[in-house]
Amino acid sequence: MLTVPSYYRTHTLIEQQRIEIQVARMTVGQASAFRRAYDTFSSAESVRLVSTRQPGEEMEQRLVPRALTSAEIAAAEALAAVEDTGEPLAPLPAEVRAAITACRALVPPEPTKEVFVIPDTEIRRRRLAEMTPEAREAFDALDAREDALGDAFLTDTITRYVTVPPGQIEERDPDTGEVRAVTTGADLVRIFAGQSAVLLDLVNVIRIENALPESAKKAWRSLFASSASSSAPATDPVGNAPAPTAIAAAPKGSANPEAAMVGSVTGPAVN
Repeated sequence: MLTVPSYYRTHTLIEQQRIEIQVARMTVGQASAFRRAYDTFSSAESVRLVSTRQPGEEMEQRLVPRALTSAEIAAAEALAAVEDTGEPLAPLPAEVRAAITACRALVPPEPTKEVFVIPDTEIRRRRLAEMTPEAREAFDALDAREDALGDAFLTDTITRYVTVPPGQIEERDPDTGEVRAVTTGADLVRIFAGQSAVLLDLVNVIRIENALPESAKKAWRSLFASSASSSAPATDPVGNAPAPTAIAAAPKGSANPEAAMVGSVTGPAVN
């Protein structure tokens, strides 16, 4: 008999440490509401208004060095494992040789990426300068409204769907010295309110676990495990997450639903 738990067991990186989390399964209605909210969150109109580039010099790009992506790290490690055996490739089955060739093609000798010559900050400055006073007032109101909606989306989603098994993160009260386990999504939102990257990663994990088929999630977890064990940072997400997910948001600002952080995070609990 198949017994399906009410949550997915997965991992995320918080302050360079691999943390196990549990992500609650969504109902059909919850999944629909999440998709609508996520689409709104990841395509803010205020961002588009100040990031649209005009034809000409604003579209010029140049190549710059970049770090290896998670997929490239995984491919490089797989190649290293094969090469360590010292066995010739000829006796290997054709499909294995093809996989090795594909891995080699994934690892560039000098990884580069194209970036715009004129940075985004200058584009934003130009678009704001071009606005009339009335347009700027309307933009500021839209920006503030979308910031509030984004903060609420991150807070509500993580609070509702994430829990942390005990024994991994502790919080120490700076006044009393009391230490307690961090086990809820609400705790994570409060503690990492000023670190939007942590909250964005958590929301992306929630989406991965509830939206992707198991085969795709296994591939993502494999890449995550590879990047987590490597000294190189995971640099291949959704807009900013691992390639198999291809779902990271390009959100507006940092989520900061609570101005004050109570206590400090001490990392994995020490028994």
